[in-house]
Amino acid sequence: MKLSWPVVTAKFFHFILLVIVASCAKIDVDYHMPINRYETPEVRGERWKGYASINGSSTQKLTLTEVFDDTVFNTGPSVDDEPKMEKSFALGLRAGINLFENFDVFYRSVYDSPDQIGMKYQMMGEGSEKKSEGHKMAVTFAFGSTDRSDGDLQLRSDTSSQTRTYNSNLKISSWDFAWLYGYRKYEWLLLYSNVFWTQYKVESHLTSNVHPDVGVTGIAKTKGILLGARFNGTKSRAFFTLEGGLVNTNWNGDINTSTYTIGGDLGFVF
Repeated sequence: MKLSWPVVTAKFFHFILLVIVASCAKIDVDYHMPINRYETPEVRGERWKGYASINGSSTQKLTLTEVFDDTVFNTGPSVDDEPKMEKSFALGLRAGINLFENFDVFYRSVYDSPDQIGMKYQMMGEGSEKKSEGHKMAVTFAFGSTDRSDGDLQLRSDTSSQTRTYNSNLKISSWDFAWLYGYRKYEWLLLYSNVFWTQYKVESHLTSNVHPDVGVTGIAKTKGILLGARFNGTKSRAFFTLEGGLVNTNWNGDINTSTYTIGGDLGFVF
């Protein structure tokens, strides 16, 4: 097949662009803020009964600092310490167990986000073990923290033989509060809403053996409303949750953004 010159030229420049992108070394300090919760207003309802699940959903990704090095044109490293927020996606895990009839403790983990341990108290309706129809209401509170390195990057100066080493560190403490209300229409279907507030206290550092350290600190606040449907087998132990909603996130009063989310959670009870 014969290719025209415009097609050949376009393919050539596309190849050059890929080479340039692949040749740029990079290190960034960032983390994900999960939007979906998949928490329903039902606890398990029977002591030592529990659940576990895996999910995927939208997140808000906050990038605090970045270092780029163009190894093609040898322009040297550049540091960007202007925080940026963008919509992203991440996988997560959940697990929980009932301690009292109307009280659960749970664990929640989302990729590149601080893990959280929480508790749920149900003040209206019966737990999920009985699958009883009617109104349900509960509150949850969770907290977590992380202290990690996002990697190291070693670069050679374009003006000398001096080597620059960049190290990144990120500390986050978080808490999350939610109010949940729902109605189990059938034994196999629970419809619910979730109004939540979350705060992340963030401290990041990008250190260099040549340049001054770059530090970014601040607080990210997230609030939103989620609507979901929990489908569970009447005889099997499997369940699936479909959840969507709207969320607003504010970083230090400088970045304020709203977005939507939709995701799914697949698991089993025991």
